[in-house]
Amino acid sequence: MVRLRPFGAEHMVRSEVTEPQLRELFEQARSPFDGRQLGLPAARYPTRQELIHRRVGKLPDTLTTEIRAPLIEKIVAEEKETKTRTAVAGFDLTFSVPKSVSALWAPAPAPVQEQLYLAHRAAWLRPSSGLSPKWRSPGWAPTGCAGNSPRSRTR
Repeated sequence: MVRLRPFGAEHMVRSEVTEPQLRELFEQARSPFDGRQLGLPAARYPTRQELIHRRVGKLPDTLTTEIRAPLIEKIVAEEKETKTRTAVAGFDLTFSVPKSVSALWAPAPAPVQEQLYLAHRAAWLRPSSGLSPKWRSPGWAPTGCAGNSPRSRTR
């Protein structure tokens, strides 16, 4: 169970999570409880228009309109062809089944541990799981250390 007291949010237990709270957390990386920054803020990259404006601003003021206009058109065309960078931020909410099962198994009484073990084994060995038999054997992988293909060892 998550303890909310350290976050100053004990009054929020069993309260509804609002859309602004989720936006604060997932879009701004800020605590929905007190608004403080969580980790590093997302990187901000210039927009295409900002890149164009920056490049056009570097053109010499001494250029005539006849020379300047084609250069601006060229800059705009080049920037439209260039892929702009965008920040992608988020939270990895993936849960590892073995870790989650281990977390359940460790404090459980023996009968529950046995049920968890049997369910895990049944799922692991079930042919419809999509795993070929070679993937089910521990220690086997299609690539070895540093991405090298495994080699058979001879003595």
